[in-house]
Amino acid sequence: MNPQIEQVQPDIFNKLASEPYFASISLFLIRQERYQSEINEALSSATFDPGQSGKLPGATIEVLMPVLKTNLVNAPGPVVTLEQRLTVKENPTINLAAGGVQLTAEEIAVEILQTLHQFYLGGICQALYPATEAIAPNHGFAGLVAYDVVLRATFNLTPPVRTGCPLPPSENSLTLTFGAPASDPLAAVYTTQDGSFPGPGNPTASLYAAPFAVASGTVVRWAAYASGKLGSSTGMATIT
Repeated sequence: MNPQIEQVQPDIFNKLASEPYFASISLFLIRQERYQSEINEALSSATFDPGQSGKLPGATIEVLMPVLKTNLVNAPGPVVTLEQRLTVKENPTINLAAGGVQLTAEEIAVEILQTLHQFYLGGICQALYPATEAIAPNHGFAGLVAYDVVLRATFNLTPPVRTGCPLPPSENSLTLTFGAPASDPLAAVYTTQDGSFPGPGNPTASLYAAPFAVASGTVVRWAAYASGKLGSSTGMATIT
């Protein structure tokens, strides 16, 4: 994934951690596997691990990993929408009692939305904006009040540079001759005769070095690879 896309989730986590409103709420960055008991503890008791120092029990915010979506499937790059979801959980019995956070899940969810709305992270992403269902109840946590907060950002992924595809092989009495694509004359051409993928990662693929003979009916596939570029699209033909 693009490094700037990878940075969105921790940036949002640290943005919330930097704002005074969220100072007493336990924040969790759900990127690596976490013990669910760690989140449950923050919802039910005043005992926190050192990383949660200064927090109060009864409410949590989980910053989930982002999702990429697109409706413009043929756009170069392509153009994508990053969807960032956060889940707010509240244990009302603990949260609203003395010593609890004393902010309801609804209040926290709205504050997250207002904090991140039109917040610009820099780089390739446009400013964050709310999804159509920006705050929605999440009924998946028994005994808790929970809401999902969803924001989005739209941006263009840079189109990768691909090697040009070799032309179909010239054929002379079932002997095939391949040439490197005109755009990449130094590209290596790989071929297969068993229908498998023609690339250096396939041990059954052959690096083309000279014309070779095949039997009639052979399915030949080919592709080119140039240094510093993605491999080409794949060509295929049944030789008769």
